Amino acid sequence: MASMLLPLWRYADFQGRSLRGEVAAFGVGLILLWLLAAGFALAAHVAHERGVADIEFVAIGGLFAGVFGALLIVPTIALLVRRLHDLNLSGWWLLVALVPYLGQAALLVALCRAGTRGRNRFGPDPRGRLFVPGRVG
Repeated sequence: MASMLLPLWRYADFQGRSLRGEVAAFGVGLILLWLLAAGFALAAHVAHERGVADIEFVAIGGLFAGVFGALLIVPTIALLVRRLHDLNLSGWWLLVALVPYLGQAALLVALCRAGTRGRNRFGPDPRGRLFVPGRVG
């Protein structure tokens, strides 16, 4: 659970490195939250179709999903940049994902690779280090 929340603690931290496990745990957390939001929107739609809920209830469900997704854009990008740093790549490599299909697949393969052992140009090896919010180093 802590790994899922770590990118939120490091909300706009584009410095340093992140491990594969951090990305995977955050991805699982995002999928679970997406399923929750989709379930809420579906329940709102079904309730509206049956005449149990007003259209405002459906709109609130969509608004919730939209705002929630917008709030997670920055921590997600920051996490991916830190993961690329662990591979000793610049965060600008994230732009590869803008190439449909091929770029996204290449980025996924890169993110699944093992990171650089030891110190690289983006900082020390994060393996074995415990992140404590508010503490630097």
